[in-house]
Amino acid sequence: MSVLSALLFSLVITATNPLGTDRSVSDMVEVSVPDDGKQYVVTDEKGDTLPSQVTYDGKLIFPCQALKAKAKAKFYVREGRNAKKFPQEVFGRNFPERDGDFSFENDRVAYRLYGPGSKGVYGYDIFSKRTNKLYLEKLYKLQCDNEVHSMRSKLTKLGRRDLADKMYNEVFSYHVDHGEGMDQYDVGKTLGGGAIAYKGADGKLEFQGSFKTAEVLDNGPLRLTVRLTYPNEVRILSIDAHSNMVKSVVETKRPFVAGIVMHNSDSKKTEGEGYIAYEDKDGIMIACLAPQGKTEQAQGHLLITPAADTYYFGSAWGRYEGDGITDFSSWQNYLKAYLLQIKNPLKIKIKR
Repeated sequence: MSVLSALLFSLVITATNPLGTDRSVSDMVEVSVPDDGKQYVVTDEKGDTLPSQVTYDGKLIFPCQALKAKAKAKFYVREGRNAKKFPQEVFGRNFPERDGDFSFENDRVAYRLYGPGSKGVYGYDIFSKRTNKLYLEKLYKLQCDNEVHSMRSKLTKLGRRDLADKMYNEVFSYHVDHGEGMDQYDVGKTLGGGAIAYKGADGKLEFQGSFKTAEVLDNGPLRLTVRLTYPNEVRILSIDAHSNMVKSVVETKRPFVAGIVMHNSDSKKTEGEGYIAYEDKDGIMIACLAPQGKTEQAQGHLLITPAADTYYFGSAWGRYEGDGITDFSSWQNYLKAYLLQIKNPLKIKIKR
């Protein structure tokens, strides 16, 4: 990638779709910038200001609409502070009030990674979203409200367990959909929806426990990045706005597999070229993908062995409106398009 000069006040960036087919998944343009704390304003060909972000690893990023076959889009960048305020479209933080979980989301999907206080769970948990709003803070606040749990306990002691459970489930529990989504996915001692494991000498999966530390590297408005430390390994996860997929870079000395637990062997599943996909209960759709990755089924899991240190995991829910993913067929179409675009990224040209 070209580096923007510290003295440069404006430039033109041209993004070209190298494919002979339309891109159906929106892209994020990335260009390297100096590590000098400067801010940048990005506008499109119409002169409209776009949301942008400088990431921890020195990239200026901004969204690009899904381009037609061989189509181009021009953007203009200058130094300065963006006068237009854009909404935060990603979020993540540690939740010490809930076993030190690290949970994160964008406008489409949300995940829980089990923290140091968790016991007996290994994989990635999925929150099913029906809203494009950021809602994790709200869910955790209700679920972890001490006054709520105290009231529930008092009602139970008074012999009104039925009323206590009704109050909790209908108003507070994040295991119940109150209109925006819920946590209905089961993880336990599995990989859940996209975590990694190692294979022992006997071929059996060796699951990792919960993470030890979680450090937020980017927190929006367009990209969330977190560095997670585990015994003898580091994982860097990042998610962009408007994407169903999470990028995972694993720093480890051992070959690893990524996977999805299959709760029901009769559910829809597939091993495509470079991806695995599964449909869980209530229309939760899950996937892992890695270019040139090798797939298999073992120990109740769909597994993929990445060819490099990077893979992607993601999910969708049939009840979410706005992403066009309504069933397992459309989920596979999304994955194929996403994988194709990873292999054929936008061609970026920078002109001063």
